[in-house]
Amino acid sequence: MPARVGGEASPVSMTSRPIRRLLGLPSASGGRWSRFAIVGFLVALLTVSEIVYHGFLTWTNLRNLVGQNSSVGLIAVGMTFVIISEGFDLSVGGMEALSGVLYAGFALHHGVIVGLIVALVAGIVGGLVNAGIIVVLKVNPFIATLGMASVFSGLAYLYSRSAPITVSSSSFSALGTDSIFGIPWTVVILAVVMVVGGCVLKWTTFGRNTYAIGGNEMATRLSGVHTGLVRGASYVLTGLLAALGGIILASQIGVGQADIGASTALTSIAMVVVGGTSLGGGEGGMWRTLVGFLTLAALANLFNSVNINSNWELLTEGVILIGAVAIDTKGRKGSRRQSRAILKRMAYIKSS
Repeated sequence: MPARVGGEASPVSMTSRPIRRLLGLPSASGGRWSRFAIVGFLVALLTVSEIVYHGFLTWTNLRNLVGQNSSVGLIAVGMTFVIISEGFDLSVGGMEALSGVLYAGFALHHGVIVGLIVALVAGIVGGLVNAGIIVVLKVNPFIATLGMASVFSGLAYLYSRSAPITVSSSSFSALGTDSIFGIPWTVVILAVVMVVGGCVLKWTTFGRNTYAIGGNEMATRLSGVHTGLVRGASYVLTGLLAALGGIILASQIGVGQADIGASTALTSIAMVVVGGTSLGGGEGGMWRTLVGFLTLAALANLFNSVNINSNWELLTEGVILIGAVAIDTKGRKGSRRQSRAILKRMAYIKSS
């Protein structure tokens, strides 16, 4: 089966229309339309939200909606690279907590700039450790990052001595609370990171290789790509963005806490998967992550606005996530069946 290098391609969609007609295969247009179903769901959700809570679509509310979820949105950007390369990273919550307390601790004693640098370096080092365990030691990504989540969380508790680190300096909270031209810095940072991430995925060799590894790692390796280096780089990127997310969250609340980030990993993965990026790897895109981010952020904002119990929010998010994975699984099975049909009919035509 050909590797999916473009992110939206599949063995069936890569087949030309004349060959489809010759082989009697259905058109791929239906598959293309299904990729945008989540956009329709988002539009419907925003419409219903405005009806239920008048003022939901105001600039102020939308700005707050994005800003309040910017930390997990940044992590979702890195998670997109990991999942497209058929990986997994459950350690981001622990890294978010660790970077938050490091930022607060070093900012308190050595200044905000030093705290910022130390926290970002910690994210890079954590990503390198994840990459080494997964790429060099060949440990399953799920187990490796689950273990490192505990390591990062433990380090956060040890450094903070299990107590919040409060920083009263205005420069410490500037990143999370200040604005530029009426737009919060958190929104600006998230927008820039998403645009850059999308460009990297779509137009760089690293991005194409990320798709190729997720589509068919063995074929990609045989074509001369250093798959371990590419896969490892995605974990380093995710570690860095998890650290940045922890910095922003600590800046927003004015405190570095070791007990934050418990649900960050699952929420960021949900944003990526709900947007339509496949857990099986090789297919997805940053625009999909943006749609998934907006969907879950809007859902959380709506529940908070109308004072619905947060337990219902968790239940709804779980149902949406399961539905997204089920649709992806069904689509992949259909794609494999059509791929086998292509091979069989080509073999029949060649033999006759």
